[in-house]
Amino acid sequence: MLNFSLVILALVILIFQNILLLNEETLILLCFVVFCWTAVQKLGTSVYDDLAGRSNKIENLLKSSLNETLTSVQTSIKLHKKFQSLFLSFRALGNHFFNLVFLVTNYLPSYAFNSNATTYPKRFIFTRRLEQQTTKLLALLLCQKLGMAVSTKLFCMNDLEINCFSCFHKIAAREYIQSI
Repeated sequence: MLNFSLVILALVILIFQNILLLNEETLILLCFVVFCWTAVQKLGTSVYDDLAGRSNKIENLLKSSLNETLTSVQTSIKLHKKFQSLFLSFRALGNHFFNLVFLVTNYLPSYAFNSNATTYPKRFIFTRRLEQQTTKLLALLLCQKLGMAVSTKLFCMNDLEINCFSCFHKIAAREYIQSI
């Protein structure tokens, strides 16, 4: 490094030889150079440490922002893939629903026919038995009522001797004879 005393001696010689003019601007320039030189000499390490710390902070910020950007891009890609798979899942669900509706519309009539074929014959057999039993019951009730009517007629004709009933008996006999 340059010796500070040699620099001052060289400046004094240049000034006395009128090689270097001393005016306000030169003095200000000289003071500025001295100030910068002493600042670098005395504050150089602390300024270097401060600038190195700031550069490390900036580097860490850039790395973290790059990592965040990378994770956000990866998340965006995953969401895009999930969205595509969701669209394909909805399409598959639509196809399954279409197949279900198709099967239901095709097999529902045959299912209804088969279920009715097992249910209604039992009901028809029950209804036929009920009709037969009702017919028998009605025939028995009719026979009983007719028997009671005949016995009442005979009672009124023979025991009470009402002429009106004997007249009906003769008319019925005549009609029976004419039909033969």
